[in-house]
Amino acid sequence: MAKYSDMTKIGLLLCTLFFALPLKAQCILKVRVNYAPPQYFNEQDKWTGIAVEMVEALLQEAGCKAEYHKLPWQRAIMELEKGTIDIMMNVGYSDSRAQHYYFISPDTYEEQVLVTRNDAEIEIETLDDLISLPLDIVYEKGVIFDQAFTDKLSSSEAFSQKVVPSAVETNFESVYLKRLSGAITTYDFAAYMLKKNPKYSQELRILPLKISSVPTFFALSKKSVSKERFLAFQEANIRLISRGTYRHIIASWRSLQD
Repeated sequence: MAKYSDMTKIGLLLCTLFFALPLKAQCILKVRVNYAPPQYFNEQDKWTGIAVEMVEALLQEAGCKAEYHKLPWQRAIMELEKGTIDIMMNVGYSDSRAQHYYFISPDTYEEQVLVTRNDAEIEIETLDDLISLPLDIVYEKGVIFDQAFTDKLSSSEAFSQKVVPSAVETNFESVYLKRLSGAITTYDFAAYMLKKNPKYSQELRILPLKISSVPTFFALSKKSVSKERFLAFQEANIRLISRGTYRHIIASWRSLQD
């Protein structure tokens, strides 16, 4: 009887281990997305885009999968800090953010440009020239800019009164309706919107002056992602960079915009 009892215990232990292994091996991260083509957008009930393909490449390389959650930028930043989502793409680095997030660099940069109307008779060659525009210029609140732009915002009262933050993620319509002199946004998003929207392609343009250029990162919540998992993602990221995976994804998408 004792022998049967021991065998039963062993069998139960093996069954427990068998069913527990898949659960332990399962790695699903909650990934923030929103409508911001070509970085991320929903097509036929499937999230796609440059940032989506890049994060999926990283997760797959590390043996994980994505679970997408649609959130506006400001709320997503707070949710990432709390750990209710695990990872965001295209996040700028700051010391304050580094207290709450792990940062992984895919060796890519985000360029900010100025979108204005075609009929606006303006010549913009430097950041100082923005002050002379008749109406406000807006940028998305929470975006991190390079040092030159940040210094200009903090040191010039005239500049900071003309170039102001906006809680709205896209202000193209306000520029189109002549309520704003311009909107600062990423080059990829501006190029996509001007190509896909007929009225914008006819009435709006991207000025050649580069407003800002900063490296962008995957940001992972320190609340929900373990240090061990973060290090595994770092190793996966290095392998992807060495194979040119990210650059291939970006080049493929940008070729569709030409």
